[in-house]
Amino acid sequence: DLDGLGVPPTFKFYKDPARAVDVARNVYAKWSKAWEMVLREEAKRGKEYAWVARCRFDAAWYAPLQLPKEIGVVYAPIQTWNAVNDQFALCHRTVAQQYFSASQILDSCADNNLPRWYTTIEHGMAPTCLNPQTCSPGSVVGDPIVWQPETFLWRHLVLENVTLRRRTIPAVISRAAARRSARRQRARAATHRERHQ
Repeated sequence: DLDGLGVPPTFKFYKDPARAVDVARNVYAKWSKAWEMVLREEAKRGKEYAWVARCRFDAAWYAPLQLPKEIGVVYAPIQTWNAVNDQFALCHRTVAQQYFSASQILDSCADNNLPRWYTTIEHGMAPTCLNPQTCSPGSVVGDPIVWQPETFLWRHLVLENVTLRRRTIPAVISRAAARRSARRQRARAATHRERHQ
């Protein structure tokens, strides 16, 4: 019961799943741009990174991050509302491109000419797969429902055959940092508008 938990309406995509697609498209397009920056930096240094991290700007770290021993996987936080927590990821370089290309699931079609993300839903955005008779193709009992953009990330990683590991990440979201950053962004945007009027 998300209403009882006090989850803000803006996060209740289960009441407006099409909005989850729009939000995910916006977020994952930024990830694609970040991946392009990684590739440019690697080209400059003449060497690929061993690991690539994706982290929110408002994360506050309370302990050093330990590099995992297992390679060829994506590590994401254990905590999640649904599917894959997208607040942080540590990607081994061999699977980083797949992680950062999550927008592909929203911008490409499957063999049946439906959007690739459509395979995450059941009967027009119905709840999660509870039994084999109601599961969508490729789903298994317990697969997540579509009401968060993270669900599309989960489905993308499944379709890309990327191994996902969940672990405790020594960081928390600092809302104060987010508010400061948002104020700075608004101020920059206002300055930009003033200069170009």
